[in-house]
Amino acid sequence: MSTLNPDLLSKDLDTIINEAVALKDEFRKNVIYPELVLLALIRRPKTAARRLLDAFASTRGVDLEKLERQVLLAAQNRTDRNGNLDFVARGNRKVPLSRQTVILLDDALSVANSMHEVRIDTDHVLTVLAEGSISTSGLLRQYGITPKAIKDIVADSSAVLPIKRSSGTTQDHVKASQRGQMRAVYFREDLLREMINILTQSVNRHIILIGPDGVGKRTLAYSLALLMSEGKGPSGLKSLVQVDETALLDNDLQAVRAGLSKAAGGILFIP
Repeated sequence: MSTLNPDLLSKDLDTIINEAVALKDEFRKNVIYPELVLLALIRRPKTAARRLLDAFASTRGVDLEKLERQVLLAAQNRTDRNGNLDFVARGNRKVPLSRQTVILLDDALSVANSMHEVRIDTDHVLTVLAEGSISTSGLLRQYGITPKAIKDIVADSSAVLPIKRSSGTTQDHVKASQRGQMRAVYFREDLLREMINILTQSVNRHIILIGPDGVGKRTLAYSLALLMSEGKGPSGLKSLVQVDETALLDNDLQAVRAGLSKAAGGILFIP
């Protein structure tokens, strides 16, 4: 079983997941699932996520104590499948993450990378916990805590430090890797070898990654960019350019054209 790349996590998030491990043990569960992470986020003061939650309480009247009680009840009754990825907790103990938690961290990595940040922090995780694809979204949305509302709070509240946003249509992940701004959640060496073999061919070099959320499609692209930044990627290809998802929604044709232009001589990744 693979292990989560420890370099991905901020110090605060590492603490949060270790506290989720303690909650897992307390509730006699087998894996770390999103409700445990959310409960740990609510209880831990002085993190980016907690400052966001405090801003919701002060500006929008969110009852955090009531939210905590509901999350606690959900955490005690929740089950989820093993995601085949371990978190290395304190004492070098390997603790399995649930499938939903793997999706959570993979998507939070995308949020962090879109802000040109190296590590996943608690605010990135809170944003994804409110996404519809994660089991905690219903709990948070009852209190008006949605990804859009979080962005509005960040923009409007002086209680939360502003977050650097990406304003571009594309991003070259190879260059980001060379600057130390890119990490992969985990490596799938067998699939990476297959991808490199296909991309090294002179013809038919198009790859479509298919699978449900959380299986690691985006992580494969990020892992490939890391290898390319070290000179270990497909011969002759120097860039891996991703088209911004927001730009695709705004004007897909213009976004793809911009991506093709920037990715000339390299790889274009359309998420």
